[in-house]
Amino acid sequence: MLENLNQLVRENVQDTVVNNSEVPNEQNEEVIQAASLRIS
Repeated sequence: MLENLNQLVRENVQDTVVNNSEVPNEQNEEVIQAASLRIS
């Protein structure tokens, strides 16, 4: 169940993070991981 929630978070925040000019490209994955970890 948590894995499914993690995947949903990743899918929903990915575009927002990648298209956010405030987040450097090299930190995109780190930000996405942090967002998905907050639900567990």
